[in-house]
Amino acid sequence: MAGDGQSNYDAVPVEEQATYQDSPSRPSSLQYEESTVDHPEDTEADPKGPRLQPLETSLLYRLLRLVFDIIVASISLLFVILGVWAYKIDGNLAGPDSTGSKLVKVAQYAPTIFPVLFAAIVGGSMKSIPSWCIQTHRGATVGLLQRCLGSQSISGAVLTQIQLGLFDFGAIMMVLLWSLSPLGSQASLRVISIVARDSSNLRNLTTINTFIGYQYGNAEGIAEAQRTVVYPTVAAIMAASLLEKRNQDLWGNVRFPMLENEQSLIDTTGHEWTAMPEGNNLTYASLVGTPVGNLADAGNTSFTLPGSYLYINCSKFGKSNQTGFTNYTSSSSPLPETGVDCTWASMRGGTQYQIAISQPCSNFRLLPEANTTRPSRQLQFESRVQATSMAEWTRAECDLTTTYIDANVTCTASASGSSSASTCQVSSVRASPEPPYDRNWTVFDLNEPFSSQPVLSLLSTFFPNAQVAGGDQPILAYLEDPYHAVVNPGSLQGTYTAGKKAFETRLAQILNSVLYIGINPSAFTGSFAEEEALAAKVVQENTVIPMSQPVPGASTTLVHEVVQCSRSWLGVLLAASLALFLCAIAGAILRFCTLAPDVLGSIAVAFLRNRIPDLAGSSTWSADEWVRHTRDTRLYLGDVEAEAEAGCIALATSPEDVQVPLVKNRLYM
Repeated sequence: MAGDGQSNYDAVPVEEQATYQDSPSRPSSLQYEESTVDHPEDTEADPKGPRLQPLETSLLYRLLRLVFDIIVASISLLFVILGVWAYKIDGNLAGPDSTGSKLVKVAQYAPTIFPVLFAAIVGGSMKSIPSWCIQTHRGATVGLLQRCLGSQSISGAVLTQIQLGLFDFGAIMMVLLWSLSPLGSQASLRVISIVARDSSNLRNLTTINTFIGYQYGNAEGIAEAQRTVVYPTVAAIMAASLLEKRNQDLWGNVRFPMLENEQSLIDTTGHEWTAMPEGNNLTYASLVGTPVGNLADAGNTSFTLPGSYLYINCSKFGKSNQTGFTNYTSSSSPLPETGVDCTWASMRGGTQYQIAISQPCSNFRLLPEANTTRPSRQLQFESRVQATSMAEWTRAECDLTTTYIDANVTCTASASGSSSASTCQVSSVRASPEPPYDRNWTVFDLNEPFSSQPVLSLLSTFFPNAQVAGGDQPILAYLEDPYHAVVNPGSLQGTYTAGKKAFETRLAQILNSVLYIGINPSAFTGSFAEEEALAAKVVQENTVIPMSQPVPGASTTLVHEVVQCSRSWLGVLLAASLALFLCAIAGAILRFCTLAPDVLGSIAVAFLRNRIPDLAGSSTWSADEWVRHTRDTRLYLGDVEAEAEAGCIALATSPEDVQVPLVKNRLYM
């Protein structure tokens, strides 16, 4: 029609209009101009009609959009800063107002922000890439267009590759890119955390040397012991039910388990460490434990606590047919059978029981030494209980020995610096592999004749009025039932009913409690002062013995809350954040350089005057089938009316049908 020489302002013949409708060929630009500019007043009346206008060339708008894109891209760098900052403060203390604590709080919101920001940036970039490619001389294939436009979400990125059957390098990179979204989200949360970290320091601890003789055997000390030794021991006896499964006594001192009663659990011959069983269902050698001084006022202090206790082993125990107590002061009383003991120290608890301990001859004053020994001392016990119309007698003949023990102990945070205010746990015990003396030496040998007799005499004063109005001796009641030392009159059945092992343990617990407290009552009852203990000395047989002893190998473990940066998650966060930043910058640059209108991914692309008649297919194909069959076809978005006065932007399948790139100052329909 352009060859007919018609004016641009001439009316279009009806026949030619019909020809245009029936012919598959496209009308010329002159025909289109004639139909659109012939009646400008009609164009103004019809807002849907085509208008001539240049492409958006406002530099200010494009710069503002670029600045906005860069700001959005910079947000992704905040996650890089978070990771680098976490790395910088790794290992720092994390107090309530510390930088680490604040960063951890900030990181809690990161998993919400990161995936939203990632979807916005990468999704936008997936649209910017085909929009720029399709307006260049090379154009863009249908496969590239669908791959990018369909991969604007993490699920779309996976499904698009599957639906299109694309399993090449590009598909792998597309899925890997989107996989950085959940990984980066988790990395932003896990890159920094607050953990507990231990720091250990050696510490010098002090404890009481339990192998010290009784200190209140002289005339001046007997009256003082009535107040300083009796009251704490009676308190411990009355609290037996409370102390049943506790490894600390009423004052927080550490109690030693009786190894001989736990032979099925504890190695008493091989001197190997044995872990304490769960539940702490152990039998303890004394109602009173051993104090430890100079514990840390924070954290946990671990140490090996040495100690010793008196052990009673009875060769004879049971019901007796005797009719009265043995008179150990008469010349006709049986002599000790040890060979070195010639007399007895004895005492009676009212009219209900009697205890006697053998004493060395006057010419035997050999002090305990590592290379010397002696036969074990003897202890004899007699009791009389009016259980029925006839008295029930019990008799026991026992040996006294010393057991040396080591215990691995951990005490937690003692504000006072001693075990009295700490929570201590015994983790393992063993029989001492190198005891200082032979086991037949006892603390009674350290201060004779001022040990055994004063101790026994003190026992008789524990409950001086117990038998008033027919009552029972609490010491005797404890041997039968330690949890009911104070009972109703006439309720005792006979000491032999307790059993041999129980009798040995309970009598040893009472004697050990008196012997421990008799070393230094204030130290054992919650007032252990390290300085005083270090300065205290005991003179026995002209030998000066320190009352305290160091605890070797003690260490304090302080638990700090510190900032921890995960190196692996830091790498993931940096990779995801930098990839996000690069996508944001690439998208911003492509949008800045793109002149073609943004119509891809919208139904608006169907309204363009596209030149794609050579694409053959079936109207029954779905969108995915169209893309699979034509994915190698290259499309161009450019000026399909390059020779006309006003251009027209549309899609074309041949570079001969379109002018690319678009011209900024040209008018387009």
